[in-house]
Amino acid sequence: GEQTLMSDVLEECFAQLLRYQSNYQSFSIEQVKKLYKKQRETDLDCGWTKFDLEDSDTPPITAEVEECYDRFEDIFKILFDEDNQEVLDCYCIVGNTDVTDADPFAYSLVTIFRAYGRHLRLLRKMIELEVSITGNVNTVFRRNSMATKMMTLFARETGAQYLKETLTSLCEEIRDSDVELECVPKNLSQRNLSYDIVEESIPNLQNACTRFFDVISASISYVPGSFRFLCYMLRFYVKQAWPEGDEVHWQIAVAGFFFLRFLCPAIVTPESHGLLDAPPDRVTRRKFVLIAKVIQNLANGSGFKEKEAAMSPLNPWLEQAHPRMVNFFKELAMPVTDLIPFTIMEPIDGVKVMKALLTLKQMTKIKLRKMVKLLQDPEERKNNGLSGDPLLYIRDITVFISYMHKYDWDTIVQEATGEVFTAKGISRKVMEEAIEEDSYYKDSELEIELDKFFTLNFYIDPQDEFVFNYSQRQQRKKKGKESDKLTIPVLNYIGRLPSTKQLHPLGFSIELLQRVISICQRHYEEGTVKEIRSDPEFWEFSFLAARLQLIDVEKLKGDECKAFFLNCYHILMLHTHVLVGAPNSTIRRTKYFQSFRYQIGKYVWTLNDIKHGILRANTNPFNKKKNYFKNDERKKLQVPLDGRIHAALSFFTNGSPDFEIYSQKVDSQLEVNFAKYLSKTVDTDLDLGKIFLPHIFKWYRDDLQLLVEDDKAQKKNNSGGDWIVTLLRKYVRGNAKEGVDMIIESVEEPIFEVTSYDWQQKFDFSNVELDVEFRNDGESSSE
Repeated sequence: GEQTLMSDVLEECFAQLLRYQSNYQSFSIEQVKKLYKKQRETDLDCGWTKFDLEDSDTPPITAEVEECYDRFEDIFKILFDEDNQEVLDCYCIVGNTDVTDADPFAYSLVTIFRAYGRHLRLLRKMIELEVSITGNVNTVFRRNSMATKMMTLFARETGAQYLKETLTSLCEEIRDSDVELECVPKNLSQRNLSYDIVEESIPNLQNACTRFFDVISASISYVPGSFRFLCYMLRFYVKQAWPEGDEVHWQIAVAGFFFLRFLCPAIVTPESHGLLDAPPDRVTRRKFVLIAKVIQNLANGSGFKEKEAAMSPLNPWLEQAHPRMVNFFKELAMPVTDLIPFTIMEPIDGVKVMKALLTLKQMTKIKLRKMVKLLQDPEERKNNGLSGDPLLYIRDITVFISYMHKYDWDTIVQEATGEVFTAKGISRKVMEEAIEEDSYYKDSELEIELDKFFTLNFYIDPQDEFVFNYSQRQQRKKKGKESDKLTIPVLNYIGRLPSTKQLHPLGFSIELLQRVISICQRHYEEGTVKEIRSDPEFWEFSFLAARLQLIDVEKLKGDECKAFFLNCYHILMLHTHVLVGAPNSTIRRTKYFQSFRYQIGKYVWTLNDIKHGILRANTNPFNKKKNYFKNDERKKLQVPLDGRIHAALSFFTNGSPDFEIYSQKVDSQLEVNFAKYLSKTVDTDLDLGKIFLPHIFKWYRDDLQLLVEDDKAQKKNNSGGDWIVTLLRKYVRGNAKEGVDMIIESVEEPIFEVTSYDWQQKFDFSNVELDVEFRNDGESSSE
C-alpha cells in the first residue's frame, strides 16, 4: 500500500514538473542558470525591461491551441509583432475613450496573449502606454482604461491561488466573528446602534486591519513572480517619466495595481474570488468594505480627511504602519533574479482562443467607425500617445480586419459549443444591424480607405463580395443614389509587410508575372476567373504583390525601368481582371484604366499612370501639348518615348498584342515583338490598293512616327504616308511584307485604313513562355 501511495505521489510530482517545464520550453538547466546569473548582474534601471525568458504563469499549451496558431498564423503574427503595434494602439484608443468598449477588447487580447505565453509582453507595453499618456503622476493607474482593464483581468486570474492562500482564513474569521467594526454615524443609526460603540469598533477595526496587513506584508515571497515583474515595470516607467519625482510617485502606481485593482476588491467581495463559499450578509459585507478602505488608504499613504472624519481616529495607525507599507512596495517592485514563484494555470482550450478571436472580430466590426473618428481627431491621438500618421493606423486596422474576414469563426465556435456566440455586452441584434450593408463604416471621411479593404479581400473572397459590391456601387451611381466618387482600391496594399531581403526590382516583377500567369494557365479551361479567385495560390500571389511597396523605383534607369514597368502594367492588369473581369463598355474601360491601382515603391499607380506617365514619356493622351504628370514627382521616372511599346502592352483582348514577360533584353524583345505584331495585323487588298493597319496607327500615330524619323524637321518634310511606308518596310515580315511591297510598287498613293479594335476578351495564356532568362546580380527575390 505504501509503495502504491509513493508511486501516485511520484506520478503527480512528475506531472507538476512537466507543467513547470512548459514555462521554460527547451531551456536546459545550465541555460536557465546562466539566465539567472545574467539577470542578477543587471542593474535596477534596465534589468527586467530586457528579460528574455518565456512569460511566467503560461498555461501548458495544448495541441488544440497549437493547432489554432497554425490555422490562423497570419492573425497571430500581426498581434504578436512587437515592432509594429499599430493594431493594439487602435484598440487602445477606443478602450481609453469609452471604458464600456474596453472590456471585450481587453478580455480577448489577454486571453490570446496568455494562451501563447506573451501576456507579460502585452502588459508591459500597456503599462508603458498608460504612463506615457497620464499627465498627472498622482493618477497613474487610477482611471479606467485598456491598461487597467487588462491588468485587472490578468491579476484576478493569475492571483487567485495567492489570494486563497493569503486571505481565506482571515475572511472566514471576519465572517464568523461578532466583533463590531462599524464607526460611521450614519451606518450606526441605520442599524439602531449607539454611537458610543465607536469606542470599541475603532480598536476592533484597527486590530482587524493590522492582522490583514501583517499577513499581506508577510506574503511577499508568495506573490506571483509575474506580479512582481509588472510592479517593477510600473516603477521603471514612472521613474522614467518623472525622473525628478519623489519615490512616492511610483508607489502610488503600484498601489493602484496591487491594492486598488487586485487585493482590495477581493476583500470587499471574497465570495467572487473563492475566499468564501457564499456571499456574506449585509453587516459582514460592511466589515469587509471598512477593512478594504483602511488598507487602501494605507497603500495610498494618505489618512482620512474631513469627508470621512469618523474614521480619522485610525490616522495614527496609518502613519505608524506606512513605513512597513513602503518596504513592502520596495520588495514587491524589486527586480528579482527570476519570475518565481510560478502560478500553474489550467490549460486554455482551443475553443476559448477561438471565442477570443471571434470577440475581437465582432467588436472591431462594430467599433471601427468610432475608431476611425477618434484616429482622425488630433486631440484624441495626442491624449492616447499616438504620434504617427492616422491614415497608417486606419490602414493597419482595416488590413487586420481583412485577414479576419478569411475565417468563419462564428460557425467554428457554434459547432464546438452548440450555441451561437456573441461577445459579452453586445446583443446579436446590435451586431447584425452594425454589420448589415457595411453600415459600420459608411459616411466616414476616409470611406475610400476603409471600403477598399472591406470590399476587397486580397486573400480570399468565396462569396465574390468584391465583385458584387463593385457592381452594386456602379448600379447605384447609374440611378443617382450615390453622388460620391467610386471607391478606388489599392489592390496590393498591406500595412504590415513581412521582413525580406532586398528585392531586385526587375527580377521580382518577372517572378510575380510567372506566378499569376501560371495560375491563369491552370484555370483557363474553366473559362471564368471565379475559379482563379478561389485558388489559394492566387491569395499567395496577392500577398507577394504587396512587396512591390518595398521597391525603390527611383533607382531604376533605362531599359531596366522600361522592362520593370511593362511587367508591372501586366501584373496590375491581370490582378484587376481576376477581381472584376474585363471592362465591357467605354465607360467601364475609362474607369478601369484610371481607378484600380498598385502601390509600387512610395507611389500609387493606375494603369494609365504607368502607360502614359512612364512608358510614353509623360505624354498626355488627351492633349498632346500638355504633359500627363504636371507637378508630380513621378515624372522624373519616365523613360524615352519608344513607339514599340504599343506592341508590348497587352489588354488580353482579341485586338491587343500577344503577351510576353520582359527582362534585361527588353530592347531586342521589343524589336522582335513589334515586327511580329505588325506582320500579324497588317493586311492588304491588291484590287483596292489598300493597306489595313492596326489601331495603334490611329491612337498613337506620333509615337510610331518617331521610330523612323529622327527629328522634327524630317517629320515635317516627310508628310502624308511616307513615314508609314518606311515603318512597314522596316518591320513587316512574311506574307504581309509581300502584299505591302506589291501595293507600294504598283500604286502611286496607297490607301491606308485603320481597322477597328476588337475588345472581346481573350484570356488565353496557353502559349505564354514562362521560362524567362534573367540575370540577377543582387539578392534573391524569392526569400
